[in-house]
Amino acid sequence: MCRRITILPNGLKSTDHLSMYLEVVDGWSRYAEFSLSIINQIDSKDTIKRDAKYEFKEPNRWDWGFSRVIPLSKLKDPARGFLVKDSCIVQAEIHVKSKEDKEKEDQKKMEETAAQLNTKIKGNSFKFRLEQSKPVDPQPPTSVKAIPMSSPSDDIEKQSKQIVLKNPEARNTEEECKVAIIPSAPLVDKSSVQPPKILLEDKIFGLRASDAFQPLPLADEEIWKAKKTFRECLSMKLANVIELGQVSEFKNSLSIMLTINALPNNVVPEMTKLLINFDQHHELWIAALKELQIAQEKENAVSELKIFAKKLSLEFVPIRNRADYVNQVIAELERQLVERKTEKTQLETSLEELTGKATSFRKELIKAEHERRLFKPKKEKAEEKVGELELWWESLKKDLLF
Repeated sequence: MCRRITILPNGLKSTDHLSMYLEVVDGWSRYAEFSLSIINQIDSKDTIKRDAKYEFKEPNRWDWGFSRVIPLSKLKDPARGFLVKDSCIVQAEIHVKSKEDKEKEDQKKMEETAAQLNTKIKGNSFKFRLEQSKPVDPQPPTSVKAIPMSSPSDDIEKQSKQIVLKNPEARNTEEECKVAIIPSAPLVDKSSVQPPKILLEDKIFGLRASDAFQPLPLADEEIWKAKKTFRECLSMKLANVIELGQVSEFKNSLSIMLTINALPNNVVPEMTKLLINFDQHHELWIAALKELQIAQEKENAVSELKIFAKKLSLEFVPIRNRADYVNQVIAELERQLVERKTEKTQLETSLEELTGKATSFRKELIKAEHERRLFKPKKEKAEEKVGELELWWESLKKDLLF
């Protein structure tokens, strides 16, 4: 959730103070409590800690923090223990409450707000002092004068009108009774719900406050439109109410329905809680919608990848088959290569044997030629001798065969 801590040594809004800010990860949106601390490295009790509560929303900013954490003079003072060996230690803590704890806290705040509202209403209720000593004489008609106020705004006091009741015969003075009237426009924002501030003088000159001072009634057309809008919104899905821009109309119509007591008593507390927390529900719906959009984008990405994978498989199968065939051919060639290598080894062995024999034969041949050369003179003598003997023999035959 925590992305980084941004530290501005010269301050963001105050140049004589250190500023610290927390930056959370994108897409993180919820209510959380966090603190930023500067650790005192000498005495941890002197650590400076700044706490805050925020509802982190997208787009997440980096300026969740404090512009005046510690004076620079105090930070740079070595004796203070915040800056030791040119090192300063900072710490960030984020506490996220569970959904149940958040609902309990909201319920507690609603109860406290209701109690405060009840207390203020009781404190500003009408008080009368009836004169018991003599009956009240008939009073002349009371004149009513409306004093226009400023244009409507979110503040209920600025939206109210003052009504002044005058009794011209009361003690020869003009005594006035002032009351703030709640306008007919429905209240929507829970932060703007405040008790009416009613200011009265000590006496009303015999008039009953319940008869003299009543809130301005809602117009029939306004009530009819509120009921119609309320029914139309309830007939739609929540997504349509939000996407069609009917949130304000629904809240206004619900406020009017609660004001005129048009809802069953058993649903009034739940509807009041809905009116107060509708903005929060709206934000939760938007956040959930973004999550759904992200999830849909991821599903679309998965579908596209599956289509691409199928396309790749169509191209992959023939290539894989061809690769298998080539591998088979290579295996066959490798087998033949092994056979040829074996044959080569055998031939080399035979060649070595033959080479050895040839070498021996050559040596014998050389020896024989050498011996022949050495025996050549004897051969010549022997041939000569044979020739002489042949001649002798021929001569002998001639002599004997006369």
